[in-house]
Amino acid sequence: MTSPARWPQVKEALAAFLELDVSARAAWLRKLQSRDPGLADEVADLAECDARTGEALETSPLVRTELPPGSSLFGFDIERKIGGGGMAEIHEARCAATGQRVALKVFSGAPWNAARRRRFEREARAIGSLDHPNIVRLISFHADDQGGAVATELLAGEDLRARMNRTALAVSEVLEVARALANGLAAAHERGIIHRDLKPENIFITSDSTVKLLDFGLAKIVGEAPHNRTASQSATSRPGELMGTAAYMSPEQVRTETVTPASDIFAFGSLLQEMLTGRPPFLRDTPIDTLFAVAHEAPVGLPPEHAGFEPLLARCLDKDPARRFTSAQALVVALERLYNPDGAMS
Repeated sequence: MTSPARWPQVKEALAAFLELDVSARAAWLRKLQSRDPGLADEVADLAECDARTGEALETSPLVRTELPPGSSLFGFDIERKIGGGGMAEIHEARCAATGQRVALKVFSGAPWNAARRRRFEREARAIGSLDHPNIVRLISFHADDQGGAVATELLAGEDLRARMNRTALAVSEVLEVARALANGLAAAHERGIIHRDLKPENIFITSDSTVKLLDFGLAKIVGEAPHNRTASQSATSRPGELMGTAAYMSPEQVRTETVTPASDIFAFGSLLQEMLTGRPPFLRDTPIDTLFAVAHEAPVGLPPEHAGFEPLLARCLDKDPARRFTSAQALVVALERLYNPDGAMS
């Protein structure tokens, strides 16, 4: 892991690399490797490319085109796009055979390859193994040579990001969302599933106020055999991959170390503080500064009116995974101590 003293050098090198034309990156990286192999690997890790060639990891000429309303895919009739980002679009769709309406998450916007197919398959396995009211329900999984799709139950409501953008959450609402999310996490962890990408966009509040944990695309299934990796893959795979969203990652994710359920508990703490204050505790001006803050800096403190949450948050956000809550179920118990039927702090 990059030391605090070396971080400015990594930041400067990454910025220089990203400013280059794609055709010039390979030569630039080779030159940097001859001078400072460790720095070249750090830049390649953060840029998600090969440290020797500067190229993206796996490529394929097959890319699925955008799906307009009225088109069909895997036996589903596409009705309208309802979300997405990164490498997936989410469509409201109807099963042509049964008429069932679903949310169809379709891989898009990047070449389809074995690694990305494994990611979609892992998501389907993770959701399919869970049956809990606070976790989205799987309908089916599909894949072909151009991409994959995961069909889940179609939900009415809004994600937590949209909810927080409308107005600040009352403490009673924060606690209700937190307890439901912790219960969902406990169910996932009991099945050996670590989410690894908790963030407001992946938490949905339905029209009847049920909280649902979404998007297991980065989930780790404990005990799953690792796939063989090719020599063209970047140093991020060397013990692990830098996966997640910067403001909600745990220090061990930033360091690409072994991820455990404690990593989700750290992300839960970041979410809880954002629900209380409107801002994640480690968010900085740039992603690389945010990652550094997650790994090395203390969280921003709470305002006095939320002081009752400080012991719980301090334990969730401890840099040492061993000092966090021992399980999501223990987190549920701690949250119950903060709440009474009147919705007030105890």
